[in-house]
Amino acid sequence: MKFAAFFAVAALVTATSALADPCTLVRATTVDMTLGANGSPMIPVTVEGKQLNFLIDTGGVWSGMTEAAVKKVGLPERLQPYSRQMMFGGHIISKYTSANDISLGGLNAHSLQFIILPEGAVPPDIDGIIGIDVLAAYDADFDFGKKKFSLFSQTHCLGGVVYWTAGYFDRIPFKRSVDGSRHIELVANIDSKPANALIDTGASDTAMSLEYAESMLGVDPKSPDLASLASSDGRVWGYRYPFKSFSFGNVAVANPKIDLVPNGEAHVFGGEAPVMVIGTNILSKLHVYVAYGESNVYVTAADQY
Repeated sequence: MKFAAFFAVAALVTATSALADPCTLVRATTVDMTLGANGSPMIPVTVEGKQLNFLIDTGGVWSGMTEAAVKKVGLPERLQPYSRQMMFGGHIISKYTSANDISLGGLNAHSLQFIILPEGAVPPDIDGIIGIDVLAAYDADFDFGKKKFSLFSQTHCLGGVVYWTAGYFDRIPFKRSVDGSRHIELVANIDSKPANALIDTGASDTAMSLEYAESMLGVDPKSPDLASLASSDGRVWGYRYPFKSFSFGNVAVANPKIDLVPNGEAHVFGGEAPVMVIGTNILSKLHVYVAYGESNVYVTAADQY
């Protein structure tokens, strides 16, 4: 997701003391992580005394709240002073709000600004999102096997983050997005063929540019294996193809479900953007540690301990 860049970064504050060993991995907080109705990871966040369910969104540049949650807490709504931005699926961001006393698992921020998510932009069980403006101040750890979400200090030695297993893991470098954000853009493999992809825990499904799948992965548009995906009114918005494998390095997921969406329908594919958005239908089968300070992602199978 892409949002206007006028919000000030407001990292949550931790009282962690100075480290005696610079290679020590320091956990700032751990909270229970539930999977919403659409499979997306959610955690409890308290905003001005009201407990809300927030989606952890590595694809969201700015943290946000739904219009309903803004009204529930009693926060002001303000028009965004710069150009409006578009979310995946065409939702327009035009307003923001400010809140005080935000708490996430014992981490506290005195104030934070949130974009206001328009009605229908997220499922009804989600009150808001925690975006890269907060996440990138830490390392973010998604333990889908034990359903735990953790934030770690970035003050550690290179590679010293895989705490959950003594077995095999893979490390995949990611780069800064062309828009200057801290989106997690890296190379994934579909049936052993590379694709530039974005890790988006805010997306329940994994989607790929239909045009890229046809031109680079050899998907035949006339193949009987290409199944149509249609909305309730019968409009075809994408397709599904039986790929055999998805992998980060040697860590693989068999028979991944990947929606093939035309560039004009998705509003995010095309140009220099990644050709694939990796959602939680695949990510939930992995343990994913995002080392923002290193620009590396560490992965194992979700049940590898």
